[in-house]
Amino acid sequence: GEEIEERRSLTMIAFDFQAKVLKATIQGEVVSASIDVPDNIVEIYGESQVGGFIEVIYPFVERTIFGYENAKINATVRYESVDYNRGKFAVTGDDIGDEISGVAFGVGLRTTASTVFRINYRYHQITDVLGNPPALLGGIQFGFASYF
Repeated sequence: GEEIEERRSLTMIAFDFQAKVLKATIQGEVVSASIDVPDNIVEIYGESQVGGFIEVIYPFVERTIFGYENAKINATVRYESVDYNRGKFAVTGDDIGDEISGVAFGVGLRTTASTVFRINYRYHQITDVLGNPPALLGGIQFGFASYF
């Protein structure tokens, strides 16, 4: 027996952007992925995926806060969407689901240029692989990020 080594590939294309409009920052990203999946599981795992987000951040307070000079309190709104399995079922021709989209509204405290604390209300819908009516979910998120 001779063993045959299978190699799979992944190709990703991404586009990031950021712009300032008056005091607001608008930023986002769009990503497309092509994944080499074995033919017998393509409809389950998906060879083509696409997703992205757009976010608007608006500082409405800029002053010394908790001893941090130039601290900012920001209002944010964010829309995001991802389709984990673009395509159609071979047998029925129906669209393959497996998608999530959502919107978040939040307030963040940026103590320094590289540290932020944020609270969001996030509402999103999740569509299963069969394309059944989406599950609708909402909730509060707390986050902290620091870059060094």
